[in-house]
Amino acid sequence: MIEITETTENEQNHKPWLFKPGQSGNPSGRPKGTRNFDTLFTEAIEKIVKEQKINIKDPEVEMVTKAVIEALKGNYPFFRDVMDRRHGRAKLPIEHSIPQNLIDLIRDVIPTREEDNQTEI
Repeated sequence: MIEITETTENEQNHKPWLFKPGQSGNPSGRPKGTRNFDTLFTEAIEKIVKEQKINIKDPEVEMVTKAVIEALKGNYPFFRDVMDRRHGRAKLPIEHSIPQNLIDLIRDVIPTREEDNQTEI
């Protein structure tokens, strides 16, 4: 039978990286009133539309429309830049190569499906 015991104060002292009960991992936290890029982006668009007296109902829709039109013309970097800034960059695949001798070693150690099916019961 496994007995569950509470962590003693002595055990916690041996693990200084663990937070104590009620302790925050980021005591200062994010400063109040800090705005993220999306908020700044929206505010900048609204400011430009207002200052330039541009008659657009939804400037963000117009901007995305322009980005798509530019992408269709072949100016994909413009579209990608707008989308990356709003939604984050897409995950990029990592290229790698495995030496042939390692592949051979793995094949020797791990049976193939055919070998699994041929084992006697």
